[in-house]
Amino acid sequence: MNTPEGKIADTNHKKIVQRMGATTDRMIPSLIAFFIILFILRLYEYFSVTNSHAGFFEFIFNSLNFDLFYTLTVGLICFIPIVLLGLINRFVAQITLIIILLVLLVCELGMQQYFFQAMVPLGADFWAYSYDEMQHTVGASGGISIGTIFLFIILLGAFIGLSIFISKLSEREKFQIGYKKLHLFIIGLAIVSPFVLIIVTPAESEYKAEIEYFQAVNKMAYFIDKSLEHHNQNANVAALSTQTIATSTALKTSSVGPSANTGPVYIDPANYPFLRKKNDSDVLGQLFNKPGPKPNIVIILVESLGRAYSGPDAYLGSFTPFLDSLGAHSLYWSNFVSTGGRTFAVLPSMLGSLPFAEKGFLEQGDAMPDHITLASILEKDGYTTNFYYGGDSHFDNMDVFMKKNGATIHDIKSFDNSYLLLPSEGSNPSWGYEDRELFRHYLATLPDDNKPRLDVLLTVANHSPFLIHNQSYYLNLFEAKLNTMQFTSDHPRDDYEQYKMKYSCIMYTDNSIRYFIEQYSKKPSFKNTIFIITGDHRMPEIPIATLIDRFHVPLIIYSPMLKKGVRFKGVSAQFDVTPTLLSYLAKNYGLKTPSVVSWVGGLLDTDPDFRCIKSYPLMRNKNELLDYLDGEYFMAENQLFKLSNNMNIDPTDDPTKVSQITAKFDAYKVNNKKACSENKIIPDSIKNNWEYKVK
Repeated sequence: MNTPEGKIADTNHKKIVQRMGATTDRMIPSLIAFFIILFILRLYEYFSVTNSHAGFFEFIFNSLNFDLFYTLTVGLICFIPIVLLGLINRFVAQITLIIILLVLLVCELGMQQYFFQAMVPLGADFWAYSYDEMQHTVGASGGISIGTIFLFIILLGAFIGLSIFISKLSEREKFQIGYKKLHLFIIGLAIVSPFVLIIVTPAESEYKAEIEYFQAVNKMAYFIDKSLEHHNQNANVAALSTQTIATSTALKTSSVGPSANTGPVYIDPANYPFLRKKNDSDVLGQLFNKPGPKPNIVIILVESLGRAYSGPDAYLGSFTPFLDSLGAHSLYWSNFVSTGGRTFAVLPSMLGSLPFAEKGFLEQGDAMPDHITLASILEKDGYTTNFYYGGDSHFDNMDVFMKKNGATIHDIKSFDNSYLLLPSEGSNPSWGYEDRELFRHYLATLPDDNKPRLDVLLTVANHSPFLIHNQSYYLNLFEAKLNTMQFTSDHPRDDYEQYKMKYSCIMYTDNSIRYFIEQYSKKPSFKNTIFIITGDHRMPEIPIATLIDRFHVPLIIYSPMLKKGVRFKGVSAQFDVTPTLLSYLAKNYGLKTPSVVSWVGGLLDTDPDFRCIKSYPLMRNKNELLDYLDGEYFMAENQLFKLSNNMNIDPTDDPTKVSQITAKFDAYKVNNKKACSENKIIPDSIKNNWEYKVK
């Protein structure tokens, strides 16, 4: 263009291109500095915290793949808004980018600190907790230390210094040609990185252990990814809800006991998707002596009691000698699963065989839909229900749920000064009272009358920061246990030593349960009591081996009324406990129960050999309904595994099976949403008087 207007336009176009190029040039030093700080954080993570779950070079290669992809993705996302801002003011654009990267580094360090505590990256469950719950959890787990704050300041200062240094270096004449080439290389890498890094970075299923994947993944990227997945999952469920889904496809294959020849009969799936005829089969009666008075039922939910370190064939070795000895005289399910990866799921599953809702059944608070539970059914037959917890029972709305089901609450407010709180770090709050103190408080408040009771006790000691009184005694027990063990390259002694505080707490809880059973056995009601002991979930702070390992817990049913101890290898879940107990009580004690129920589970499988004839949804964390067990297959985030004894899983490739399980899981999600959001678990008539007219 030779016209004056054309020359002006051409000049303006060149200025815009130059400004865009200059802004891009200023972005590169900050992104390089960002990546270097991520690398420093990786070194800190490897050497100071998680030790050697993977070899150093393997860890560095895998983690830097994740970090590089994350850095380039951040750069690509920021590119257009920062460049556009640079057209207005390059300095403001540069400062804006630095602030964004600083915030991401602060978040990364925070996510890393969470990982150091939990040994599991923070995911979508973050969005399910209230501010008070998060504050309580962080405080009781040790809070944010002065050292962490100091590290924050050092790393953020290092990032700003590196950004300035690299930027100044790139302006020197002798480095400009090299910098331009680096500039072009980074832009090219950013464009192709989504394709290249996905190829060179191993998938989660390719890691030898889940902890190695968790260690390698960029923690902030993981959090963002899981948060987006959660949002998309909710959108997908909403979309599925508008489609016609054959709900019976999933439900007719749900949990059924070994004596049941057919699946459950669903009464009104269009309106009450879980409502079905009760299965009256009794799988426990033949294992007990002739019944006398109505039995007391004591359920002990043990915080973080996993099969990985408890019971026969525990792959880490058993650190629960008393429970092992008790299990030999009990009904013991070695292939038993919790329904959740955290405590939020255990009460609704164990007592009500209830669906999860969106964020866990308890998270609905006062808006929990109408339901029936073991407690509410037993109440109509003269039972009293008590819930004992050493901490604040309002956490996760446990008290709301238990009160709705007629329970009297005994929690941190019920203890007097004669009981010991768990130690805490510095001025941080304690989680609550020690397990032995919980049992002592329970025994002190146990009435002498002959009224039948349902008592539920939830322990708290196996929780971060893993501090107990007289810890040196249990650390010595731990060392004595190690001296009897044979170690392998997969599980060297150093791995155990690294988690000695966790193991010492497990041994403390085991000893506390010994105290409880010994003291209870002196009471007249002992001979007529059924004890049910299980873990709420497996402890994630001791690295988890597989995707199903987090759910693998023992189930022990112990009673002086048992004929003998029996071990079962058939797979069962917490969903199955209440249906099984009620069938036993109805058959042997004439307990009146509803003719129809809304259980997600069925009957405990009393097969002595390994098998799985069940289908269960499993919820890792609040907001993370990602896993489904279907027969001898387990699917986690669309990865398919074959199940074998001791809940071992091996990756398998069967697209047809993936499609089948996905359809069942989708049907459950739709039914879960409808039942919980529309108050369609049970009709009022069932809740009030057990009556239901079959249409």
